[in-house]
Amino acid sequence: MDRFYFEKSLTNAKNLRSNQTDCESILWQRIRAKRLNGIKFRRQVPIGRYVVDFIALSKKLVIELDGSQHFDNIKYDTTYSKPNTRNIYGALISGEVVCEGYAKSFKYLLDKLGIPCILVSGEAVNSEGKRENHMWNYVKINEIWYAVDVTWDDPIILNNGELNKENRYKYFCQGDNIDSNHFISNKITTNGQEFEYPELYHKEQ
Repeated sequence: MDRFYFEKSLTNAKNLRSNQTDCESILWQRIRAKRLNGIKFRRQVPIGRYVVDFIALSKKLVIELDGSQHFDNIKYDTTYSKPNTRNIYGALISGEVVCEGYAKSFKYLLDKLGIPCILVSGEAVNSEGKRENHMWNYVKINEIWYAVDVTWDDPIILNNGELNKENRYKYFCQGDNIDSNHFISNKITTNGQEFEYPELYHKEQ
């Protein structure tokens, strides 16, 4: 590679490490020092003329984050009538899904990382105080099971408002405190197989 571009990439990488976005900072705190299932990540690494946000060489994985200004690449389908809203195609390609599409996409990405993740089906209390069918995830990190609700961490904001960071990650890696408004259904259908879910870590409320 041309020496000019190599030196420019190194300079850009150093600058990016010193000026992380909010998303990059949050993720780095969770994956640095092999905190994520023993996987070693490096941040702001030059590859050719480009600088990638995070890379795990052992997994041949690159993670690119866009920052909070691009959080809304996926939208919730309030019509419940569009195609592929319940699968990963709707989330990653069409950009419009319901909770099932959110949860399946999250599981797909964590499966690629080799991080145990399961789908959880049941009901949840919505913003109007009513219970509705819902799907979320459990994820196992360092032998501990956490609850993650990526749908509720991407709520519909009226009048083009913005969501602060505290609420953006309100349902990210939670413990059994999530049971106050999420209710598991052990059976998908009335006469179907009964599922046994792992126990979440206890989080004081």
